[in-house]
This record gives sequence, C-alpha cells and structure tokens, in this order.
Amino acid sequence: MMMQRITRIISNANFGLAILAAILFVFDSFVGVPEYLKIAGRMHPLMLHLPIGMFVMYLVLFFLKKSFEAPDFEKLLNFVLLLTGFFAFITAISGSLLSHEPDAYNVNELAFHRNTGFGFAFGVYLLSIINGKYPTFSKVLLGINALLLIIAGHKGAEITHGKDFLFPNKDVKEILSDTNTALFTAMVHPILEKKCYSCHNEEKTKGGLIMTDTLSLLKGGESGRVLLPGNADSSLMAQSMLLPLEDEKHMPPDGKPQLTAQEKEIIIAWINSGASFSKKASAYKPDECIRKLYDANTETKKQKQYTFSNADNKTLASLNSHFMTVKPLFGGSPALKASLFLASEYVPEHLKQLLQVKQQLIHIHLADMPVTDRDIGTLAQFSSLEKLVLNGTKVTDQGILKLSKLSKLEELSLANTSITEAIEPIFNQLLSLRQIFITDTKIPENKVRLWQQKYPKITFNRLSMEDLKIKLSAPLMVNESYIIKPGEEIVLKHYIKGAQIKYTLDGSEPDSLHGTLYSKPFTISGSKDVKAVAVKDGWFVSDVVKFSLFENGATPDSCILLTQPNVQYKGEGAITFINGKRAPINNLPDPNWIAFRENPFSAIFEYKMPIALTKISFCYGLQVPQYVFPPTVVSVSGGNDKKQFQLLSTQKITPYQKNNKDQVRSDVIHMSLKSQPFKYYKIEAQNLTRIPNWHPGKGERGWLFIDEIFFYDK
Repeated sequence: MMMQRITRIISNANFGLAILAAILFVFDSFVGVPEYLKIAGRMHPLMLHLPIGMFVMYLVLFFLKKSFEAPDFEKLLNFVLLLTGFFAFITAISGSLLSHEPDAYNVNELAFHRNTGFGFAFGVYLLSIINGKYPTFSKVLLGINALLLIIAGHKGAEITHGKDFLFPNKDVKEILSDTNTALFTAMVHPILEKKCYSCHNEEKTKGGLIMTDTLSLLKGGESGRVLLPGNADSSLMAQSMLLPLEDEKHMPPDGKPQLTAQEKEIIIAWINSGASFSKKASAYKPDECIRKLYDANTETKKQKQYTFSNADNKTLASLNSHFMTVKPLFGGSPALKASLFLASEYVPEHLKQLLQVKQQLIHIHLADMPVTDRDIGTLAQFSSLEKLVLNGTKVTDQGILKLSKLSKLEELSLANTSITEAIEPIFNQLLSLRQIFITDTKIPENKVRLWQQKYPKITFNRLSMEDLKIKLSAPLMVNESYIIKPGEEIVLKHYIKGAQIKYTLDGSEPDSLHGTLYSKPFTISGSKDVKAVAVKDGWFVSDVVKFSLFENGATPDSCILLTQPNVQYKGEGAITFINGKRAPINNLPDPNWIAFRENPFSAIFEYKMPIALTKISFCYGLQVPQYVFPPTVVSVSGGNDKKQFQLLSTQKITPYQKNNKDQVRSDVIHMSLKSQPFKYYKIEAQNLTRIPNWHPGKGERGWLFIDEIFFYDK
C-alpha cells in the first residue's frame, strides 16, 4: 500500500517536472533567474550523480530480471525507473538554471550538454510510461537513453575539467636543449597548461577569460585585461596569484593545484620582460630575470660541471650575514655566488673574508656598494670568477685594468660608473669575456659601435638611464565600494615604496606637477570624480586612474518605470536604479544592470515629501564592441503631479567616434539642477537609434545600460 502511494506521488511529480522542463527547454532565452533560485542551479554538480547511479542500477536489474520472480521484481524495476526520471528532471532543471550564471562556458558546448541532458530526462520519462507495453521499442529506447547519458556526462566532464582531463594530450613537445625555443613555450605555457587551462579554455570560460590562445589571453575577461606586458604589478594575472589563499579572488582557487613559488616567479618575470609569446630565449639578455630563470630551470640546460670540491659548510655559515649572502649557484653545485648589500655596513674586509672560498666563488655582486680601486686587488685574486657586477661603484679605469688576471671572467657589469674608453686594453686580456654592461657611462656611442666591430665575441650592452625607467602602476583605492557613506574617508595607496600620489577633484588631469599631494585620507560630498597618478623619481608617471565616487545622497522613496527594458536585462526591476549597488562593466548579465534597446529609458522617482534637488548623477555602461553606447540625450523634469512636469535640465552627449571603438568602461553624467521642491522627478534618456557606419553594427539600435542614479539636495 505504502509502495503504491509513493509510486503515485513520484509519477505525478514527474508529470509536473516534465511540464516545467519543457517550458525551460523551449523558452530558455527568455528566462531570468532571480537570486533566490540561483542556489538551486548551483546544486547541479551535486544532483547529477543521482540519475546516473539510478540508471546504472536500473540497467543491472533489467539484465538480471530473469533471475527473480516476475511480479514483485517488475514493481521494483518500475520504481527505480520512476526515481531515475525524477532525479533526471531535477538535474536537468538545475543545470538549466546554472547555465544562466554570468560565469560563462562556451555557449555551443553548453547548449549541447543541456540538450542531451534534457533528452535523457524526457527519454527516461517516456520509458517509464511505456515500460512493459512495447517490449521491443522499450529496449531501443533504453539503448538511446544509455547513449544520451554517456554523451551528456562526457560533455559535462569536458566543460568542467577540460577536454584533456581524462586522457591528457601526449603530443606536447619536450623543451629543446638550446635557446632557440620560444621562452613562453619552454617555461610559461607548461605552467598555464597545468594550473590554468582547465578553468579558462574555449569550453569553460571562468570569468569570461580564455587563456588557451594568445589573442584571448591578451583580450582578458570580465574583470578587464589580465595581462599588461611589462607591468606585472598592474596585471590581474599576477595580482590574483599573489593574494592569500582564502581570498575569493585568489587564483588558482582553493582546492585546485596551486602555483609554486618558482612558478609565480617565472610568470611575474615573463610579464615584466614584455610578455612575448614568440621571443626566443636567446633573444633575452643574460642579465634579464626571465633569462636567468630560464637558464636555471629548463630541464635540458647544459649546466657547467665544476671539478673543484664543495666549500666547508661551517665556513659558508660564517660568511652569511645581514649584509652578505653566499650560496650555491644551483642545487648540488659546488660553485658559489656572493651578494653584498647595505652600503653603510660595507668595509673592504668583507671582500677579504670571501677569499676563504675563492676557489668556489664564480659570481660576485657588488652593485651600489662603495667599492673603490683599492678593492680591485682583492677581486683579482678570485681566479674562478665568471661574473662580476660593479654597477654604481666608485671604480675607475685604472682599477678595471687590474682585473686582467681573471682569465675565466665571462660577464662584467660597469653601469653607472666613471669608466671611460680607456678600459679598452682589458678586452684583449680577458679572453673569456662575452658580455659587458656600460649603461650610463662616459663612453661615447660611436666608440661602442667601433668596439662591437673590433671585438665581435663580446656583446656591449648600453642603454640610457631613461630607457631603464619603468612606468609606475596606477594608484589603488582601499575603500570597498565606490558608494561612500556620509563622512567616510577616501583612502588611496600604492605598493611601490616611496611612490607619491597626486590627485584632483575638479575633473582636471593630475601629473607630476599638478594636483594635490596625497598625504592623508580625505572626504567628499555628493558625487566626485577622483583622478590620481603615482609619481616617483627615476620612474615614469603612472597612467591616470579615475574613481567615480558617490554618496548615497537623497535617495527617492520609490521608482516607477514608464518604458519597458529589454527582456534579457531587466535587473531587479525599477528598484535597481536606487539600490545603492554599482554593476561591473565586464559582466553585463549582472542583475544590477538594466538595459534598453527597443525603447528609450523613462522613469518617475517619487519622494514622500517635496524636495529641492541640486544634482543628479546618471551612471551608465560603455562597451562599444558589444553595441553598448552612451545615451544621446538625458533630461530631468520635476513636478508635484505624476502627469504634469516641467523641464529642469537637458544634456546632450557627443556621438562616439571611430577612435573610441574599443572603449569599455563605466561612466557617469552629472546634471546640476536649480529647482523648487518637487515630489516627483522624471528622468528620460534616449539610447542610440542608429549605430554609426564605422561600427560592425552600423544602422542598428544601440544598447543603453544603466546601473544606478544618485540624487543630491545639497
């Protein structure tokens, strides 16, 4: 009796679920998923195992049914089939809801997975209806359902984990044993392939980001460009991997294989070197960080074999201090490298201490130390020395000429010293010399060119100090939101030590000479555009960054939409305009956007008591490649009757030109008002009715995306 009741309940539930599934399947493009239903969609990965397990159980029982008594066993078999259909519909419906999440996958792959999933659910439901009535057709349908389940499951696994998850691609070529390999291919690609591609590929585009091809990687995702060549500090790709593991923006996310410290170092060095995808390892200068990492880490690198013995461990321990480090050149090597720092602590005795390991010491770094010609006598005793860095020291021509005994010296760095062309005799004496760095010295450019011809085995590296400058990354705003509470202080910061911030509040562009020097947090009233740059001696000024900040102001009590938004971008209704939430420009499906295309925007904002507004800030989105344009005109009217309004202000927006065709940003229109108190304010905005001829969508209507409107009475 109980069994019959449960069977009847499940059967009726399946009928209702079939109707709901059919509606979702047919009208998917018109479906909007409210926040409270999104949790049901996110249960899809949990639910999908149930119909798979139930169907496998049904198959096993189906092929064993001759071993059991028919009447009761048929009831059990039918019950399992009903349960399979029930969970199949639940899984398909939750998957359909999940597909509307903004964290998008490949549309075609997702549609195929969705269609096969719904096909399996309807197939099992049909099988439960005709089961036993048409034996031959039932067996054919059972086979079709099994095939649909395999296809849907396999496609889902590909979407979630990538195509190579089960059977990784075995055709990856090994790194070549010479420096003719593209450095990206040799070092960076293997890291991205192992740690990033599974979530950022053509089938699964987490955050709208595809990393499997260079164009998509350079384009970026929903958060904007992730890769800024030459600037790892401002590249989201580097920033996200350096965040704490518990931070939701940390990449790879918690639970996924994490980047090692060495892998992070490689990616940062590659970005700072210019993030080239084709530049060969041999094209990088030996002293560049990424080249050093390549030389130290490629599996096939021919590492020098040294015949001398290891230095005594106690001796090494005694040499390491807070102003000097001595460590192996690479793991297991007897060769050592020494670096001295803290110029204020330096005394010539420190160099003499290193003579205890002169046989093993092949690299010495003395950059910016107060080393003089009197120290050269000590340096000349390091007979195994292959690399000597004297950048920024006080050595002269006479001192350099005393290094002639260093027969194994391959690299000599003399940037920012007082040396002249008088050092030329050393080139004939240092027979192993292959690299010399003479940036910012008194040696004339024409002399360098002559030397390069005369000594072809030596590479003369010369850059101006201006060439060595790096552009600062833009300042950051610490505040969590661009919507500021009354009295809340604006906090700006920069990660580079010693960098100063200049900012303006009047709309003008700050630079190294103009703008207020940021010394402490400040406050704003109403809405303001804070423009800021970072400046520092020896660095290029950063790009100007704009923070559009808003106080909540005099928020209306209610809002009524007079025109209908596009069915796909209805947000949370009229309340979206005054809910105090900004929408991300790179995520147009975000519920804090409302979009208009077929109709212009028109809405009435109501106050319980009349109020005299002085300013309105109209916030909109701009994604020109996606046909999202500014409004052509915005008007504000006021009245104490919903049917009678007087025009208070109108602002026309200059049409967008071809040179702005790639613009993607959030923007705002500030409109000043001088009016008497009104209870109702009507705002109207006309979207672009005809896209210009320079755009791929020429002649079509443009989109108008609005996320928030701010009102101020003082």
